[in-house]
Amino acid sequence: MSGYTPTLPQIKAQLREIREKFAGDRIIGLSSSAIWEGPNQIEVDGEKFEILQGISTLQIRERLLEFAPETSSMVLLTSLSEDDLGNDITARLAKERVFPINAWDIVKCLFRARHVDPLIVKHRWIADTLIEHAPVDGYRAVAGGILDGDTVWGVLLEKLLGLKDGRPDATALLTWLLVPENGEKFQSFSAEIQDAVCSRIRQTGGEVGASIMRCVCSGHGASALSIGLVCRVVFGANGTTESNRREAAVRLEKYNDGQALDPTVALAWAKTAEAISENLAETDGLGAIRPLIEGADALLAEILADKYAYISNVLLTGFQQRLNKYGESLTAFLKNRCERTLDNLEECAEQVFKHHQAKWQSDVKRRAEMALRLSRWLVLAEKRKPVNSFSEAAQAYMDTGSFVDWARRSLLSGEDTEKVAQAYESLRIEIGTIRETENKAFAKLLAEWVDTGSSCDNLLVIENVLDEVVASLGEHGAVLLIVMDGMSAPVFRELVEDIVKQGWMARTRVETKAPLPVIAAIPSVTEVSRASLLAGKLTKGDSSTEKQLFKNHSRLAALCSTQSPPLLLHKNDLSGSGGTELDGDVRKKIASQRNKVIGAVINVVDDHLLKGDQTFPKWTTSYIPVLHSLLQEAQQAGRTVVLTSDHGHVLDHQTVLRQHDDGERWRRGKDNPESDEIVVRGSRVVMPTDNVLIAPWSESVRYGMKKNGYHGGVTPQEMVVPLAILAPSDQDIDGFTVCGNPFPQWWFDSAQGEPAKIQQTAAVSVKPALKVQEEPSLFDINLEDRTSTTDVTWIDVLMESPVFASQEKLVARAAPPREQIRAFLVALESRGGKLTCAALARSLDEPVFRINGLVAVMRRLLNVDGYSILERDEPSDSVSLNRSLLQLQFELDIPTKS
Repeated sequence: MSGYTPTLPQIKAQLREIREKFAGDRIIGLSSSAIWEGPNQIEVDGEKFEILQGISTLQIRERLLEFAPETSSMVLLTSLSEDDLGNDITARLAKERVFPINAWDIVKCLFRARHVDPLIVKHRWIADTLIEHAPVDGYRAVAGGILDGDTVWGVLLEKLLGLKDGRPDATALLTWLLVPENGEKFQSFSAEIQDAVCSRIRQTGGEVGASIMRCVCSGHGASALSIGLVCRVVFGANGTTESNRREAAVRLEKYNDGQALDPTVALAWAKTAEAISENLAETDGLGAIRPLIEGADALLAEILADKYAYISNVLLTGFQQRLNKYGESLTAFLKNRCERTLDNLEECAEQVFKHHQAKWQSDVKRRAEMALRLSRWLVLAEKRKPVNSFSEAAQAYMDTGSFVDWARRSLLSGEDTEKVAQAYESLRIEIGTIRETENKAFAKLLAEWVDTGSSCDNLLVIENVLDEVVASLGEHGAVLLIVMDGMSAPVFRELVEDIVKQGWMARTRVETKAPLPVIAAIPSVTEVSRASLLAGKLTKGDSSTEKQLFKNHSRLAALCSTQSPPLLLHKNDLSGSGGTELDGDVRKKIASQRNKVIGAVINVVDDHLLKGDQTFPKWTTSYIPVLHSLLQEAQQAGRTVVLTSDHGHVLDHQTVLRQHDDGERWRRGKDNPESDEIVVRGSRVVMPTDNVLIAPWSESVRYGMKKNGYHGGVTPQEMVVPLAILAPSDQDIDGFTVCGNPFPQWWFDSAQGEPAKIQQTAAVSVKPALKVQEEPSLFDINLEDRTSTTDVTWIDVLMESPVFASQEKLVARAAPPREQIRAFLVALESRGGKLTCAALARSLDEPVFRINGLVAVMRRLLNVDGYSILERDEPSDSVSLNRSLLQLQFELDIPTKS
């Protein structure tokens, strides 16, 4: 290779090649076009060579006169040809010539190969590149002494482009192009190299890889991932387009080096781009992909296709369009509440939830979920029968009203999208009107109940909680009573949803399905209701009074030793010196079995209500560190926990001030209540001393300064106190059983009535799973024939099949009872083959925490040979069943479900 400037390893490789053919010659001439800056002497396989840089014939002749061939050999590096050197010099050279550097010979030496793939050898630039980028000690030796194309391209693509894979696919290419300089580097190469690289990538990455490289060649490599995202919109779900998007596809051609994109290739490009976007967001956060998504949005606008952005599950513009459509459908539902408009709302909500942004904008998704739940409840609310007693009203609030209030509280923070914000406000007003009617009825029943002596049938009054719950549990082991001051039932619902995910199970007495509603003392304020709770009798007092009365409670004291009486801890007792950590001494007391009954008062909710910042926290244990620590310590100690409150609260939202001097939500008086107030009289009215007060039944009235929330009134939000008995999942308590799933059916779906029940033969009327529509008519759906009759007798055929029997043996003792297996399958079938885990728990009447284990066992049972018949989707927390695949793998002779 005349004129080539070799490196030291290359010179050594060439000398070895020459020595194998010409062993005796002492001076070897090699062609070199640049100044040698290496060592003056080298050693090759034990032979020493002096290196002479031959610039001119005179200089070479002088140096050869001094050369002693008997002591060493010489390498003459020169850019002069044999004719330039003259006969006297060439006569002393091996074979009387200057050897050109043979690039492929050097390459073979570098890889310790005997043969090179013939398809590679014809490309001179490949050898040059391999030599140029060779490590000092050469490359790793090739297997079998054959240098194949995959090995060569693996080196070339890494050295030239930074691609780590010698067989790059679309994923590797789009990931590589996330670094803008990579595409620019490719464009700097010669046309020969570019063509060869593109040809290689077509082989390994197919037509998708070829299209991506055309994008790079046209100078748009940095936008390759964004272009992929746009392809989803332009070519839709099935590769077909209507006229406007066909025009957009033509405008997109300039990003494909002027060529039309094949729809199948474009959708494969889109799928890869979406997967990379999601993975990037998972690993590096949403900020890592925001520029790419914004670039795609800008490109959509450029090709006049931005109005179709909703087709994409990734684009920000598409998420906003889906939200807008959801807001429109909610507004339409509120104007005409019927099955058709509710079905349309469900479909639009599903489109919002499946968008990638829903995962990252979790608060937006949460509000959309709550609005959908409230819409379902609205349909049911019109059919509900009025309650006839106070105990029924209190139970109804815990079973349903608390969930309604949890959901509507979530909507108070509003929404940035105008159409959605307006729809939420309309929904909130609609729900609020109904709830005010219920509040008024509740207050009337409460006043009658108090006036007639406050009979406790089917109710638990707050002063009896210590006797009937804490002391009863204390007979079976150590108890920790946690009083969340001011915690309403809606806050409780949200908090317990988080707690049960941490290994706790809610318990209730065997004879009841759920804990009885607890009724606060009157007025529903801390001074009265918390004191009554902790004293075990109707009273009023401060924290010091509470400590003394709790310590001296007769039944609790009887459970404890005189050295370790019942212990009540308030805010200052719980926190260590840092203010947030649980005090070390408290941890020891909880761990110790000597302190059998411990109470702890947490003021986080009440403290939040005192503020005026109008914030809406998500109530979890991570938001309340002291609660998290208490639960953790109790769990480790095996303590049963009673989580309760002293009273609830109403939130401030457009409240009206009426100036009175008594409480925030109660005042003295017997006469002249306003239309939104009621008189309550009886022994449960602890203050004023005449046992009579006036309190608002409406949420919209306050008597004091503006704050986040208030208490003292007679709404169910203030009067119905939540209570949960929590035990570690592996701990049994005599006389108590696991609570059923507390969530109402409308919380999960719009099906009317109860979940599917176990039946030996059944034809269940169900709503089929909704299909995703990604064509430009924004979520227009066919609302005809939305119900069908589904025969579930296939489950019996399945369970009698030989393959099923074999799978049962494989799972062995872990297999659930056949009745539970059937109920599991019926629940899935009755909802089109897919259910959230929470909805599945509801259908099976099982606690949510047990569903994960059940699903894991059912997957082992049903997924024959590893086929994904039953799948668990973590992001959506749902379970899906593939009926067609099940029929195939279990060899069932039944019709396939259409």
